[in-house]
Amino acid sequence: MLLSSAYGQNTAPKPSLEHKKMEVMVGTWSYEGSLESSPFWPAGNYKGKVIARMVLGGLFLESRWEDKSDSGNLFQAIDMQTYDASTKTYIGHGFENDGKSSQYSRSVNGNTWTTSGTRTDRKGLLYKTRSVWTYAADGKSATGMGEYSADDGRTWLPLWKETHKRVKR
Repeated sequence: MLLSSAYGQNTAPKPSLEHKKMEVMVGTWSYEGSLESSPFWPAGNYKGKVIARMVLGGLFLESRWEDKSDSGNLFQAIDMQTYDASTKTYIGHGFENDGKSSQYSRSVNGNTWTTSGTRTDRKGLLYKTRSVWTYAADGKSATGMGEYSADDGRTWLPLWKETHKRVKR
């Protein structure tokens, strides 16, 4: 257990410019997407919302996802990400209502965020994953696509596509 009294009141780190870049994702977003058949889920469509906010002094982005597929499957997830100054990358961990978790790293170039990570299927097999998100210049929408690899990144297969619309900042 971390004892907060061990820290002085003026020693809390301040968000860096890199932390502030994550603010593009803050807000309530509605989204819809399509899934390709994969080791993780069957093909289909889904709709949902994500609520994202900066937490812990602006050092972390917390995102809470909930969507429902056209087959009635309910997906829920909590995601935490931050900027790691020692590796100069964004890192994150996701936790899902089926008990699965994922970890990833991200980079940003302008309005485009690129993610690479790993994901476990229902049988416990580990796959590489990657995605690309592009946020509109006006901050009102975003599009994303994901892929996975079963052969350590030699070949990539489509996984999902999504469009987001900001409902509330």
